[in-house]
Amino acid sequence: RDTKMARGKAVEFQAHMKTEEGFQKVLEDDTNLWVVDIYTEWCGFCTSVQGTFQKANVKYNDKAIKFGTATSDHISFLSRYSGTSQPVFMFLAGKGTIVDVVRGCNVPLIQSKMVKHLALEEKIKNGDAERVEFVDEVVATPVEPEPVAEKRKKYRLRLALIPLL
Repeated sequence: RDTKMARGKAVEFQAHMKTEEGFQKVLEDDTNLWVVDIYTEWCGFCTSVQGTFQKANVKYNDKAIKFGTATSDHISFLSRYSGTSQPVFMFLAGKGTIVDVVRGCNVPLIQSKMVKHLALEEKIKNGDAERVEFVDEVVATPVEPEPVAEKRKKYRLRLALIPLL
């Protein structure tokens, strides 16, 4: 479940965003660091980090950090990340500025990035640092589509290499 207990009541610790309108609150938020698990609907969000996020939510409850999941299928800002089963964790701050991305369920790396970016956001808030946008080379570099004839040649070659049983 995506809840924690506060004064005997269940409180949701993670926002689930499946629409443009739902994700808009992340893009408009200027006070919080957001850690968002981006997923495609056919695969679903990464359940392996739910415990980590829940613990971090309790540990950093006095810090400006929020957690969420967002589908890349219906949110145009995330469309570059659609079509894969690999979890992508995006760190956003300052009205939708991407400050980091982690691919795969690397919990120690995600935790260290949370600590790093919380400290950096505190420095930015105090005027001691500036926010730097992260350039995600994987989605920033356009991939030229392969000609259909070349794809067919590769497919035929693969079929020819499959041994008959």
